[in-house]
Amino acid sequence: MDHRRFGFWNDGTGGLNQYGLFQRGNFTSRYDTTGHWGLNWYADHTGVGIIDGAHGVAYIAPSPSRPRPYHRITSSPTELALIREAERNIQHMLVWNYYRRDVGWRILELKGEGTNLNCYDSILVNSKGRRHCRHPDYPTLNGLKLDESGCAIEAGNEGVPCTPTEADYEIIETHGRPWIMLNVLNIGFEHAVRLTIDNHKMWIVANDGGFVEPQLVDVLYISNGVRYTILVKLDQEGADYAMRLVSTSTKQNLQGYSILRYPALRYPLHGAPMTIPPPRDG
Repeated sequence: MDHRRFGFWNDGTGGLNQYGLFQRGNFTSRYDTTGHWGLNWYADHTGVGIIDGAHGVAYIAPSPSRPRPYHRITSSPTELALIREAERNIQHMLVWNYYRRDVGWRILELKGEGTNLNCYDSILVNSKGRRHCRHPDYPTLNGLKLDESGCAIEAGNEGVPCTPTEADYEIIETHGRPWIMLNVLNIGFEHAVRLTIDNHKMWIVANDGGFVEPQLVDVLYISNGVRYTILVKLDQEGADYAMRLVSTSTKQNLQGYSILRYPALRYPLHGAPMTIPPPRDG
């Protein structure tokens, strides 16, 4: 077992600037988190295991003494207190493009057919999501013909068939709060994405480098390996709102979804309200 701090030996390519692990071996890293806060991620660097899901995250909360930019959003003491509460209850969205076969199979396909690693089945959030086939109204992308999976058809193959799935979406619960804060991290191997939330705008308050001057946006562009911290005001009616993730790839029309859920007005009310008897006379 080895113990190291932040530095050269905790990042990079296995075998070049960090020793690899033997089977059934283990490795423990002890991190000095001074100056390092936010949603951090790790992945297999000895090969392409990240494509098969060999990755994860660790969240380090910012120090209470670190200056926040929330006063740039509102001057109300009440609203600022509610935003601080949203920070304490921050939630995470790990965005990942998924393929149904493992990377070993894909490498063999690449060698045998000359295809590239740019066609995936779905965009998942926290490992949840489903496969959506290409919409029939979008047969091409940038002049390239698309197959059933929305992938650009390359020389040497006839495209990838698609069967939609009915798996669960990730549900981001709002718990009746007026603000929600989210860390959104894209570890997609090929796909940079655009994120939107139906009927909501997003305040960008931090990125990989720390807190930033808040910016209100309708669409958030998230490149590969990038993390943003967003703040969302929950001022809509109680309902489920789609959180849409759309790939910016020029090789595939790919999308994924999560759900932003308000608890109010969603569940049925059983029975009628009890009547209140009038007060008795005199």
